[in-house]
Amino acid sequence: MVDSRYLCQDTQISTPSNKYTDHVARDVPRTFVLFELPYDTLPMQPALHRVLNAISEAEDGYCQGMNFIAAVFLVQGFSEEDAYIVFLYLLKHKHLSQVFKDSSMFLNEYLGQFQQQFSLYLPDLADRLESCGFSVYLYGVEWFTTIFSCSSKLDLTRAVLDMMLVGIQDVMFRVGLALLKNVESQVMDLQFEDLLRHFKSIVKQADTYQVVLDALAIPPHAEAAAGGVLAKTARRSSKPWVAWPYARHRTLGPVLARACEMGTLNQRQWETWKALHVDSEAHVVVANEVLHYAVWHGHVHVAAFAIQTAKADPNAGDDFDLRPLHFAIVRNHPDLVRLLLIQGADVHARGGNSIAMPRSLQMKSPVELANMWIYSDIEAVGLVLEGKVCLHCNVKFPLLLPFLAIKQCPDCLYMYCRQHCVDHHRCAPSVPTGYL
Repeated sequence: MVDSRYLCQDTQISTPSNKYTDHVARDVPRTFVLFELPYDTLPMQPALHRVLNAISEAEDGYCQGMNFIAAVFLVQGFSEEDAYIVFLYLLKHKHLSQVFKDSSMFLNEYLGQFQQQFSLYLPDLADRLESCGFSVYLYGVEWFTTIFSCSSKLDLTRAVLDMMLVGIQDVMFRVGLALLKNVESQVMDLQFEDLLRHFKSIVKQADTYQVVLDALAIPPHAEAAAGGVLAKTARRSSKPWVAWPYARHRTLGPVLARACEMGTLNQRQWETWKALHVDSEAHVVVANEVLHYAVWHGHVHVAAFAIQTAKADPNAGDDFDLRPLHFAIVRNHPDLVRLLLIQGADVHARGGNSIAMPRSLQMKSPVELANMWIYSDIEAVGLVLEGKVCLHCNVKFPLLLPFLAIKQCPDCLYMYCRQHCVDHHRCAPSVPTGYL
């Protein structure tokens, strides 16, 4: 059952009506019934509606199939907030959003590559199904847009989600092939009409444990490299600036996310959230995410709160190993660069391992990124990184006789106004050193 503590939160943050709400409303009543659960799922429909409404707002899009994936999380006992966060994580971090794009180009390509692997891995069955006209589109679309939740046992969908979350590559490809292997003997001699009637029910009887074992024994797609076919397509279809991995992969909960975006996060909201989430490790993870949000949206006071009160790490990397300082640079937020440097951010910590990024920007330190960034103006942060302004007051140092106005900290090597600011400076613990 859904945790009632989150109902109010999601009602408040999820727009009551957006351009996708009618589509969501049509799909919700017919979602849980396909799972054939032994209990009444009617009370879960409002929760599913709120989660999907929030997802459609965050993604600016909705497609049938998303409802079944969100429903799996709720059936599993996730709160609405957790269902939202995990689903959004899959869409953004694991490139699952590619499957639901308005254009069918990706899905066509994905199914075409699946058919190629099918022909290589199970040539006899592939030839048999093709000869009788039972195309991969007749089952593959449902498999991949619902993560098998409508076509197999829910245990298999849970296993697929687990494998995706821990980073196993090309999970859906491999599970699809494993399913076909496990039903090969039962469908090999069926005619087209029999396949239409019985294929789905045969697949649902496949042993989950054996399917998972067989899937893990199948190697990832040989030509997709790191990240798999989904990530490869994301890289190919994205422009460098659009691909910069922030805006489309943040997955903070909707209430805190909105507060961070608006710059309204405060002590009371943070303590309220902590009271609902007693896991201390979660506090650290979310504090770091709050810092990333604050930096991206340019809210110095929220970033300072995240570091000083919520105990966020100014050097914490995200899934792409990008640090807050990377984001402060590309967003040209000099005040946030100053804050992060004072709090111990490392200008030489490399990050950016997403293959959705241009290769030239992968695994660069903030210093290197500042030198290479060409997609927007970052002159203001350049002055900070080059030591041309005081870290404390942001006053630009004079070009003539600078030694009269500047004093350098012998420990961190950062520059401060000699007369007014250097006395206020205290090096952060284990502060890294060095400018551009």
